[in-house]
Amino acid sequence: MGIELRLEEDRRKVVFLLLLCLSLLGILIYSRVFFGPFLFDDRSGIIENETVKSLSRSIANISDRRYIGNLTFSFNYYFSGQRVFGYHLVNILVHICNAVLTYLLVRLLCAVPGIARDERSTSFLALSAAFLFVAHPLHTQSVAYVSQRVTALATLFYLSSVICYLKARALDRGPSPGVSAQQIVFYALAVLAALAGLKTKEIVATLPLMIISIELFCFNDGRRSAKRVGILLGMLVLAAAAYMMIGKTGRPLAEVLSSIDAASKETVSISRSDYFFTQLRVIVTYLRLLLLPVNQVLDYDYPRFTTVLAPAVLASFALLSSLVWLAVWAYRGNRMVSLGIAWFFIALSVESGIIPIRDVINEQRAYLPSIGFLIAALAALDSAVVKGKLRMAIVAALVILFSAGAYARNRVWTSPEHLWADVVTKAPLNARGYNNLGTVYKERKEYDRAIACFEKSLQLQADFTAPYYNLGDVEYQRGNYGKSIEYLNKALGAGRKDRLSTLDVLNKLGRTYGAMGQYDRAIEYFQKALSIYPDSFVLINNLGVQYIKSNRPRLAIALYEKALNVREDYTMYVNLSAAYALVGENEKSRLLRERATEIKARQ
Repeated sequence: MGIELRLEEDRRKVVFLLLLCLSLLGILIYSRVFFGPFLFDDRSGIIENETVKSLSRSIANISDRRYIGNLTFSFNYYFSGQRVFGYHLVNILVHICNAVLTYLLVRLLCAVPGIARDERSTSFLALSAAFLFVAHPLHTQSVAYVSQRVTALATLFYLSSVICYLKARALDRGPSPGVSAQQIVFYALAVLAALAGLKTKEIVATLPLMIISIELFCFNDGRRSAKRVGILLGMLVLAAAAYMMIGKTGRPLAEVLSSIDAASKETVSISRSDYFFTQLRVIVTYLRLLLLPVNQVLDYDYPRFTTVLAPAVLASFALLSSLVWLAVWAYRGNRMVSLGIAWFFIALSVESGIIPIRDVINEQRAYLPSIGFLIAALAALDSAVVKGKLRMAIVAALVILFSAGAYARNRVWTSPEHLWADVVTKAPLNARGYNNLGTVYKERKEYDRAIACFEKSLQLQADFTAPYYNLGDVEYQRGNYGKSIEYLNKALGAGRKDRLSTLDVLNKLGRTYGAMGQYDRAIEYFQKALSIYPDSFVLINNLGVQYIKSNRPRLAIALYEKALNVREDYTMYVNLSAAYALVGENEKSRLLRERATEIKARQ
């Protein structure tokens, strides 16, 4: 007994050291992005998000679909403002935690009756899955891209929920009736983790189906498993019924169904059927990237398919069908393979099913499904390669290659120029890529290079708003206000707004007319923009400036004081100080300047 205890203690020390190495590897791989700037959607999602900037508003905003994820951004903003290090640190730590949770998940799965692996096989599978997960280059977008914390965080809650469920099942008393206090605690934790995940990202909606699959694949207790599956299905039905009932009482059935249909679409630019056909091909691309992570790109120029008869779609359907057949075939001999394949498809089902999403492919969507892929691949390797040293050598080589690939890939996340130059190199027909690269040059005042990119973007997509807006901004910065207004009016008439809203164009028109001294026209455009987005501090500031310039400081004072009751803002205090100086209240103006200085020091 003493020898066994000593061996168990030694094993735990080895595992601890290996998990410490896992954490250090994760930090090393992502070390070059610690000071990488905010990129792409980070600006609208964090930097310009007024709710994120206010911790109290974030805490109160519980109706937000991604409440937990945005709350973590708000805590980051509260403690470090716009300094990026803290944001990246949290992302990397979440990723490392997910690797550790992957280790725990695989260990628990290896202990269930339907799988039951010996300790050597269990350790190999669990540690290999964890190291390959933390090192995989495909995960760089979910970790280095600050806004995609929601994907990694949702995965953390997802894994935590499954692990708690498995822990509760491991405490099952077999034929004895009743549920122990420990089981109740673990079941409760599983539910809490699931609820937190649902308030982080929608991918967690597949969790009940995943747990049903685990019951079917992993446990052999007949009626008890059937009963649990029945309870879970009942919960799904009740959840669906609750969704239909809440907020829809007294409305016609057709209207209720119509609202549900609208809620299950992120875009109407692609039909459900076309999206589904395209996703058959996209899923194969994810598999290719998991096997061979090369030619990764943030913004794919991906073809859309409108028929299942397209050769690429037919080939993809055949490949995916063969994977489903493999899962069925492996059920008797290697359920770990079957469960891994099921995990991959279930985890993808929300974003690669029939719910249309504007961007048909995004690498972060493979983050949670990759765990199933790794489980299936490693279980197959464990069965196919008898020699333990050879298995370990294969995995070690992959970890080294993946780590080097991920470290190299992280270079694109160190600057916006690297990121968008990479996009236009690998996706040369991507209009958004050229527009965003042009924006980088515009911000560096390299106007000729910027204009070339914007014009290339419009050649690829003539109804794209953003390049017109940016061309207008270039001319504004050059002082060519008439030409700027010409481009901005074209932006208002363009068909595709993309991520740039009418609001931004109206704001720029207001600033342009203000620069021309046409203050009434400027005020008209700012007021029009505020009617769309009344909480924008940028717009309020700009409107107040026009009131001050047009000798109406009292209007500016009323506007600014109302806004500052909601949230303190450095620029607004500076402008309010100027307005009070204009009306002769110099002492109040001085106090406001001091307050602005205090706020600036905290940022």
